[in-house]
Amino acid sequence: MARENNITISDVAAMSGVSIATISRILNNKGNVKEETRKKVMAVIQSVDTNGTLLSKFKKQNGNLIIAVVTNDANPLISPFINGVNTCANSKGFHVLQYNCFNNAYDRIEFEYMIKELPVAGFIFQQIVGGSELTDFIAARFPTVVSFEQYQTENISSVGIDDYAAVKSAVEYLITLGRKKIALLNGDLSMPFTVRREQGFLDALKQAGIPVCPEYITHISVSDFNYNLARNAARQILSMPDPPDAFFAITDTFAAAVLKEAKHLGISVPQDLAIIGFDNTDVSTMTDPAITTVNQPCYEIGYQSCNILIDKINDPSLASRQVWVNSEFIVRDSTQ
Repeated sequence: MARENNITISDVAAMSGVSIATISRILNNKGNVKEETRKKVMAVIQSVDTNGTLLSKFKKQNGNLIIAVVTNDANPLISPFINGVNTCANSKGFHVLQYNCFNNAYDRIEFEYMIKELPVAGFIFQQIVGGSELTDFIAARFPTVVSFEQYQTENISSVGIDDYAAVKSAVEYLITLGRKKIALLNGDLSMPFTVRREQGFLDALKQAGIPVCPEYITHISVSDFNYNLARNAARQILSMPDPPDAFFAITDTFAAAVLKEAKHLGISVPQDLAIIGFDNTDVSTMTDPAITTVNQPCYEIGYQSCNILIDKINDPSLASRQVWVNSEFIVRDSTQ
């Protein structure tokens, strides 16, 4: 088209069927915009901004960007984490572009387009995105930090808690309460943190001399934190002839699902079944009884991740770092 080499925000707005204000919010990563709308606008820009004119103007106006790559926007940890990243970035003159990467072909194409066209200074990955291959590919080209993971290479720093120790301590607490038939509702073992948490669970039982019951351990996807899947898994275990007297769930959402199913089956919590979750999200205080959980300081993890990244951007000679932040075990009525 004739105006392709001089595309404007007004043009993109007209072709996308949205307002100029919406286009501006998308390009500047400000305000709430539906993911469907953002994708539609980015697709229009990709198709008509062939010489990068519009994005070049965006670069001049915004300077350096940090792209925070998020594995799953359904993750309840994302909001405080991104707040921490934003606070640190804004205080040091950087801008943040949050990108939701779901590993399908369209997202990968859009992801690669942004790498090429936007003034990227560095990347923060909320956990491993697209497998370590993608993370390593990015880290070879940009300063990179992986958050909520113990993942450190020559080019990659990481910030997170000690998942293994946090789960091990939580299970040891259940054992001190006299619980010996402890079940685990874990995510699938494709994620490093689920592997570490399960090992902490197993080692706590082993060191206490409690036999591991494989039937008490189940794995479901953590990709969408599906409450109903967790309820189904809990139902199968709680309906066994010899059910557990305690349950450790890898997320608070899963723990709430266990609690709901226990009530449905007439199992008293915590008298007959103690329940522990993980993350200290809002759901852990919205149930009755409130759920004992492990707090992850998500804001601090986001802030520290951004701080380490900017240090690396400003001084590329800095070595990669693995930073640990403290988790906190919070006892509530689901175990008392």
